[in-house]
Amino acid sequence: MPAFHFRQRSGAMNWSKLAKVDVDEVVQEVDLAALQSILDDCTFSKVVPDGNIDNFVKLARLSQLLLEYMLHVQSYQDLRLLSASQELATQKKRIATVQKSLAASQKQNKALRREVLRYQTIMSTCQGLLRQYGIDASSLFLQLNTSVAGDGTQQPPPVPPPPPAAPVSATGAPDAAIAHTCAECGKVFATSEYLDKHMARRHPQEKAPEAPPPPAAPPAPVEPTPPEAEDSSIAEGAMRLAELVAKRKAELVSALPRAAAA
Repeated sequence: MPAFHFRQRSGAMNWSKLAKVDVDEVVQEVDLAALQSILDDCTFSKVVPDGNIDNFVKLARLSQLLLEYMLHVQSYQDLRLLSASQELATQKKRIATVQKSLAASQKQNKALRREVLRYQTIMSTCQGLLRQYGIDASSLFLQLNTSVAGDGTQQPPPVPPPPPAAPVSATGAPDAAIAHTCAECGKVFATSEYLDKHMARRHPQEKAPEAPPPPAAPPAPVEPTPPEAEDSSIAEGAMRLAELVAKRKAELVSALPRAAAA
């Protein structure tokens, strides 16, 4: 703000112009244009007494109105300055938030790029491993990239078949109830323990001796895995690993534009 200084007063007061202004009408109508028309005369003219006291009274009243109007303008400018300062503080906070978000997005973008490079290295290793077993790695990875870059859908896992229903007896009861039925008197028991107690108490002579358990079968000999089967399993594992790597690479590549846009 430049330094303030008072100007030298020059020129005589235009009393005739001042006399044309009706102070009461200015107050009633809030005639700011009339105040603006006499602002320079009241501020920068040299006031010389002319012997008419009414002119000085009128000049004093108009000066009061001018001062009140100037104070109103000053208050309005202060409010605008305060509002502008608050808006500036809000925008600074917003800029800081955007900068933090941008830094986080750039960091995530770098991490995704490093992971893409790592998976590319893994894919190169898988390609070399597949070439050792005579598999065309280039066509395989081209098919994997095409399938992953398509609609991105996978075949749903096969639905397991429903468990077989429990066998039902002729009376409509399941076999669990038949297993706990007394063969001598036909009573049905909830558990085999109750059935055994019933047989020991009511039919001790009819209880047949338990048959000895059958001898255990000898363990089947383990045949050595032929080299061809081992090579096939290694190649199959490499193909599965290559498929997983290709899918993960496609996910990372698709995530890079979103991270950059965020």
